[in-house]
Formats: sequence, C-alpha cells, structure tokens
Amino acid sequence: MKKSIAAGCAVAAAALITAVAPAAAQHPGENGAKAYTWGITYEAPCGGGDWSGLDGAEYIGGFSFSPTGRYMTFTTSERLFVVNVDECLPPREIGTQSYRSAWSPDGKQLAVDSPSLRILDPRTGQEIRRLLPLWELGGDPAWSRDGRTIAYSSREGVRTVASDGSGDRLLVPGAWNPEYSPDGRHLAYVKDGRITIADADGSRPRRTALATDDFTWSPDGKSFFLTSAVDGDCVTATTGGRITSRTGVPFDPENPDPHMQTCGDMAWQPRP
Repeated sequence: MKKSIAAGCAVAAAALITAVAPAAAQHPGENGAKAYTWGITYEAPCGGGDWSGLDGAEYIGGFSFSPTGRYMTFTTSERLFVVNVDECLPPREIGTQSYRSAWSPDGKQLAVDSPSLRILDPRTGQEIRRLLPLWELGGDPAWSRDGRTIAYSSREGVRTVASDGSGDRLLVPGAWNPEYSPDGRHLAYVKDGRITIADADGSRPRRTALATDDFTWSPDGKSFFLTSAVDGDCVTATTGGRITSRTGVPFDPENPDPHMQTCGDMAWQPRP
C-alpha cells in the first residue's frame, strides 16, 4: 500500500535514497501526474490531503520533479525533502526550507532559492556552490535544457546566471517565474499578469491571453498548468491559450481567506 507524503515525513530519518537517475530524460517527455497545492491541502504522487498532520508542518509545496519523473522534491515550513515517487518510499530530508527548486537536466544537481540561490546535491543535500551572494534575492530557479544556464526571478525581473555562477545578467525587466520549455527552445515567464513565451535567449516575446502569476510547462511542451488569476482554479491550457481542463478549489467555510483557496506550487511529472 502506498504511503502518503504526510505519513512518510514522520519517519523521514529512516528513509534512504541511494542515487538519482544517472542521466536526464529525453525532452520533451510524456505527461505524468501533477502536483499542486489548493487551499490548505495538496495533491501529489504518493500523497494528498490536509498538510496539518505533516509532522507539525505549517506548509507543504514547492514541488519539483527530476528529469525522469522518478524523484520529487518538496518543501515544508522548515525543511526540504526528496522522495522516490515511483516506489512511494518515505521522504528524506536534504536541507532547510526552499520555496522553489529545480533539477538539472542530468538529475545530479538541484538549484534551490533559500537562502538566496545555490546548488545542492539531491542525494545528500550538500551545497555544491552558491550562485548569488546571500544578500541578493533570487527565486523561482529554472534550469536550461543544456544545463548551462539558470533563469530566476529578481527584484528587477528575470535574470540568468551560468550554472557555474558566472555571467549574471538581467534578461527580461519586470518579469518573474521563468520556465524553460521541455525542448529547450523557449523561455516562458509572467509579465504584466500574463504568460509570455520567448525564445530561450529572451528574444521575440509573444504575450498569451493566459492570466496567472504561477504556472509550469507540461512535459510534452504542448500545455501549461497554471493558477487562474480570475478565480484561483487549477487550469490546464494549451500554449496557444485554449483552456482544456479546470479543477475548482473547494471553498472551506472555516478558512474563508480567498488567498488560501487558490491553486499553487504546481509541477508536472515527466515520463520518458
């Protein structure tokens, strides 16, 4: 029987993940399961439900899948975990809280955004290198498919930095939440409240009709999974802007704050 993430965190210290996948999955891949939060609940492979029973955690989110889809990272209010979602093994703690994380294309490194922007070994949690000084804010890391570049959100907009920590530069002023397409040819981001798709170098931007502040690409590169800026629902839409499915978040009368009723922290599992 599959163990939920919430139950697994209580015994995380006993879990062992011996290795990540040795090579990256080919991109684009097949679409697998989705992970996301909605209100005070979450849905993810091997788990789902109210996070209040999660070993005292006040939050769970920040989902990110490895290139093969075998592993998933997520964060609680204080800790960063990795879990084998193929076998639904108990999660293993690998570090302190990270709001977002991104796997390298070969699955051997993990970019995290707290504190600041740095790279960890996903097997051990050991810091490999720091990409930005502690005083520099850098969030929402996204790894280019050739493994050479990491795009991230900053105060000024979307910036890029080489994965070795060199060449930091402003790419798109006033934008945030960058996401490279699975084939590596495009970079999508949010600007003026809508998803914009540009070439990977930031050129030739095309603004879509999709209003959101949070989204992710589908592994096959044909769709987005996003938070609707209109009603907070989880929405799947083609990259051309046609909505194909919608998941409404149940209203919780004991938690009427509209912000807590929205979809967020979405990730989409790739399958080779």
